[in-house]
Amino acid sequence: MFRGRLPSITVLLGVIGAVLLVPLAAITATQWQQAEQRLDAAVEVSERSERLNTLIRLTPALDREIRATTWATDGDQVLADLPPNVAEFLGANYAASLDADREAVDQLIIEVGAVEIAQQLVDARERADRGELGLLTGSASFDELVAMVEAAIETELSLVSQAAIAAGDDSIAKAARSAEATAAMQVAASGQYDLWALLRTAAFVPPTAQDVTAFNQMVGVFGDRAAAVSRVIDTDERSGELWLELQDDPQFVDLRERYEQTVEQFVEEGINEPTLDTSDAALNDLLAIAGDLNSTLESSDAVGVALWDVVDATLIELTDASNQAIGEAQGERNRTVVWLAAAAFFVVSGVLALVALVGRPVLEMADAAEQLSVGKLDTHLDEKRGPSEVRNSARALNQALESMRNTEAQAVALAEERLDDPILEKRTAGGIGESLQTAVARLASSLTERENFQQQLAHEASHDGLTKLANRNAILRYLDSAIARTQRSSSSLALLFLDIDDFKMINDSHGHHVGDAVLRHLAKQLVGAIRQGDLAGRMGGDEFVVIAEAVEGIDEALDLAGRIVSAASEPVTFAGGSFETSLSVGIAIADGDLSADELLRDADLAVYRAKSLGKGRTEVCDEDLRGEVRERETMEKALDDAIELGQFVLHFQPSVTADTHVITSYEALIRWNHPTRGMVAPNDFIPIAERSNLIARIDRWVLDAAARQLAEWTNEPDLGDKPVAVNISGRHLGSGTLTDDVLDALTAHRVDPKRLLLEVTETALLADLATAARELSLLREAGVRVALDDFGTGYMSLSHLRNLPVDVLKIDQTFIAEMSEDSDHPLIRLIVDTGHLIGVDVTAEGVETSVQAEMLTKMGVDSLQGYHFGRPVESKAIEPLNSRNSAA
Repeated sequence: MFRGRLPSITVLLGVIGAVLLVPLAAITATQWQQAEQRLDAAVEVSERSERLNTLIRLTPALDREIRATTWATDGDQVLADLPPNVAEFLGANYAASLDADREAVDQLIIEVGAVEIAQQLVDARERADRGELGLLTGSASFDELVAMVEAAIETELSLVSQAAIAAGDDSIAKAARSAEATAAMQVAASGQYDLWALLRTAAFVPPTAQDVTAFNQMVGVFGDRAAAVSRVIDTDERSGELWLELQDDPQFVDLRERYEQTVEQFVEEGINEPTLDTSDAALNDLLAIAGDLNSTLESSDAVGVALWDVVDATLIELTDASNQAIGEAQGERNRTVVWLAAAAFFVVSGVLALVALVGRPVLEMADAAEQLSVGKLDTHLDEKRGPSEVRNSARALNQALESMRNTEAQAVALAEERLDDPILEKRTAGGIGESLQTAVARLASSLTERENFQQQLAHEASHDGLTKLANRNAILRYLDSAIARTQRSSSSLALLFLDIDDFKMINDSHGHHVGDAVLRHLAKQLVGAIRQGDLAGRMGGDEFVVIAEAVEGIDEALDLAGRIVSAASEPVTFAGGSFETSLSVGIAIADGDLSADELLRDADLAVYRAKSLGKGRTEVCDEDLRGEVRERETMEKALDDAIELGQFVLHFQPSVTADTHVITSYEALIRWNHPTRGMVAPNDFIPIAERSNLIARIDRWVLDAAARQLAEWTNEPDLGDKPVAVNISGRHLGSGTLTDDVLDALTAHRVDPKRLLLEVTETALLADLATAARELSLLREAGVRVALDDFGTGYMSLSHLRNLPVDVLKIDQTFIAEMSEDSDHPLIRLIVDTGHLIGVDVTAEGVETSVQAEMLTKMGVDSLQGYHFGRPVESKAIEPLNSRNSAA
């Protein structure tokens, strides 16, 4: 009932093994974590016992330094009135031992690493060195220091006790209690002698009630802590033996009795004012006191050493116990790992044994399937082993393997195109064999189709879809090969670059379907005009090339270009009519080591010159043209530098009313103040700039400079209302940034847009009429006026003119230059009437004589501009000129 639902036997057995291993792993993880916690606690006990040892040793070391410091400060003053022999006996040379005592304290401070204690020690020493601490002045800073050390000891003892409990080891806890009790007793023992000595020398150093109380409390605390040590210390350990020996030591017993007698004495007698008696009897008493002090000091030091032995022993026992606990915790952790590994080994081994015993036939079949998946088809299964399901599966798999072997042989025959090989007709048993054989038959029948399709793809990849000529990639590959062949054979190769004149106008006027018809027509004419062996191709758009190998110099290339131009001039017919087209051709000859890119560049230069000279021409790229290109590149670099270095200046030429000759506006004309060539006219550099993006940068400079000048003229009485005209290039007009550039300049200088007049040429508008109309409309909406410059040279239709956002028509000066009194000049009259018909002003530019001015005025021209009314001048020369014309 579960057939087809259960996973493989191996997976099932693996799941069983995993189920067994999961609780084992969980238990092991818990034991591991507990062992780790005990290990960390034991390690902490070991580390903190070392710090505790250092802190405990710091207390008596500080006592020695304090004793040496106070006696070194006030000892001489205290003993000054005593006889020399008494003073020498009472006052030991503490100053001599002060440096050694301080060095011992410094070493312990470094070991313990306590920053606050170290800082307090520095403060206390500085006060002592200034004489603020001594036997007479007290030792408050040192008392605070001792309190800090004792607090640190108590903190460390608490942490040791906590870590010992966390370690879960009775021996560590027991050793920790002994170490805590002996350390507390050692701390209580520190300083007892100094207070006792102060009380014993009451005859010449007056103690205070606080001193008596403090000593009384210190003796009581020491007794309590000694009793605590007796309760917790293990007499079977070395520390216990040393403690018992110390309690029986006569010096220890005598020292405690002396301290207790002193307490009783001051409790009974109180504190009396000292009287200095220098009689022999009194001096003998002082000598006896001094001897008692020295004897007690020796006993105190001896007891201190013995007590240190007890403390050291307890700390050693604590360290030993913690180290033993560390070893046991590590061993427990390792045993846990070994136990888990052993359990995992037995579980895995059992699962593997079960797999080998129960699933062997299944595994063999899985192995066969895996061999089949990697293409090894020589496997054969025993169809008589295992349960019936396994035997049936083995039989089916053997049939599949046989079918695969047969199909492999058939695939080899198909790959080698042996379509008549008998292997292709061989059949195998089973449904798989039948399916594979059907697939082989289909594959054989599709091989021919695939080959045809690949040939078609290869052709489309190298040919233009519209004209069926070679495409750009194929042209470049063929050109590389042709250049190599030409260099090997020392022959010549001509590259003809063909460009359809005014192709954009064809698309805009008649639609792209007519443009496509023109391209197909030219492709057909090209194929018929070129020589056999030449390659014709389409680079893209309206650009075509012809690669002609083995030409007999430039003359043969020119003949070929002539045939092509003649063939292309045949009328193109379409549904709406027909028209003729013309070609501009550029020729480059492959000589020397020119590359394909360089040859294409030369041909492109030649076709550009052909278009600039009037279109429908053929030009050859020669050294003169290359020189012009290099010169142009040099000029472009110089223009770029001129923008950066501020070498451009503006001159202004006035326009006047035709009837009164009053100045109505100025036209801003750029000049290049070259550092070596002087003032350069725009005709010498503007055409070069227009071939690159430099022209847009120059336009932006002129806009900014004109707006700045308008801002300066704002408050001038004769200039504040005069607009300024700025010429805009066709490239800038079609860039899509003109509106932003103009408005940015006006905004930057806070100029009213109505004071700016933009002049664009008719040919610039026709290059991209839609973009130009959109940009100029946006500017007119902002208040900027627009003038159509050089009108009459671009063949703009009246319908175009009517729909353009134009305020002024400027008649091109070539029409004005041809005027004479013998003609009525109907073309000029037509332009004037056309302008007035569409509601715009008409300005005539290039007026140089009074006769021309009078004739144009009679024709109805609104404004006049030319040398007759003023040449372009710098802004500083405008005012007198403005006044002169205004007066006229």
